[in-house]
Amino acid sequence: TPGAPRPLAALPYTPSLEPAFMDRSVDPCVDFYAYSCNGWRAQNPIPSDKSRWSVYGKLYNENQQFLWGLLEEAAQSADAGDPELRKLGDHFAACMNVAAIDEAGLDPIRADVQAIDQVADSRAIAALLGGLHAKLSGRGMLFGFSSEQDPGDATQRIAVVAAGGLGLPDRDYYVKTDAATVALREKYTAHLERIFKLLGEPADWASESAAIVLQIETELAKAALSRVDRRDPRKVYHRMNLAGLQKLTPAFSWSDYLAAAGVTAAPASFVVNVNEPEFLKAVDNVVAKRSLADLRTYLRWHLVRVVASELSAPFRQADFDFYSATLRGVPERPERWQECVEATDRDLGEALGKVFVARVFTPETRAAAERVVLGIREVMAERLQALDWMSAPTRARALEKLTSMRDKIGYPEVSRDYSALAVDRRDFFGNVRRATEFEQR
Repeated sequence: TPGAPRPLAALPYTPSLEPAFMDRSVDPCVDFYAYSCNGWRAQNPIPSDKSRWSVYGKLYNENQQFLWGLLEEAAQSADAGDPELRKLGDHFAACMNVAAIDEAGLDPIRADVQAIDQVADSRAIAALLGGLHAKLSGRGMLFGFSSEQDPGDATQRIAVVAAGGLGLPDRDYYVKTDAATVALREKYTAHLERIFKLLGEPADWASESAAIVLQIETELAKAALSRVDRRDPRKVYHRMNLAGLQKLTPAFSWSDYLAAAGVTAAPASFVVNVNEPEFLKAVDNVVAKRSLADLRTYLRWHLVRVVASELSAPFRQADFDFYSATLRGVPERPERWQECVEATDRDLGEALGKVFVARVFTPETRAAAERVVLGIREVMAERLQALDWMSAPTRARALEKLTSMRDKIGYPEVSRDYSALAVDRRDFFGNVRRATEFEQR
């Protein structure tokens, strides 16, 4: 396309502080933002595929163009001897092969839809979710499951169960009654109907299915913390063992869930942070009291919601129309290369990082940065020794802390090993699924 961006051969430089970006015709005491930024805004209108724009957004976009060039090279030399470079090229090429993705239609998720439709009873929901979360990296579907640094003991990494399972951004979208929010819920309901029709449901069924999903999500949302409450770390930290977790949700078998999710920790050593216990109780209530048909409907929707951007064109377009155009005001979809750079960076990020630093961040540059950091540490140690207000025990602890700090400069000493991750140049959805399971493990 004339005027369309092409991969960058080198990274350009845009200063974050530049006098030309200012607008000296504005009184800074009246509008300091306009005084500081009007010049930049005039030179840099928001692109049609973005909801916002800044110096840092421009930097990110230029970095993506540079990575695009690296991935194009890798895709064209996919038979090279470097296995990681071949995986990068194959992943990117599979993503760019939109014709094959569109031809596959619903095939990539038919087995998952069938598993949802064949779940025997509400107790079996736990094992079903465990398997699906392992494939979806714990995204959505009633709640989220992953791991985190223990907020109460940073030396440990523990499991975390977080509120999830909502198709709208947070609880306010379900409980507020102002005209704008009501109108948005109506658009969300229309989006749900559109997805259920794409799944093959007749119009009247799709309408009923959309209503069921909205009912379940509203019930969950009412039990969720507000966005403001979630900022309070004390309100999202509830450390407990497996018995405590199970006590919260008597209708949901956590032993079945964990086994299906591939969590092998012994029950006696299992520790979890439940971000929102009241939300989890609402999940248990939904599983216990909703009909199996309603639960299947809800799970079918969230399966598609999570993977829509990786499916055929009708699903990708529906996903963009609601989540980008309606919710965020983005008028146009990004070009396919942007989506594929982000997908490959997400799934093979450290492998792509190695290619990136080999091109732009030499060992000599890293050594220079290390010398700067070492100099700062040495001066800090000298100043700690000389502070007259610091007691000897405090000084000793301060120096101990200084010497224990790890310097992370540019890239890790040991890169992630992707040898266990299979990448197929003909199977984009499979690549994403396998990468997700790899990361989850």
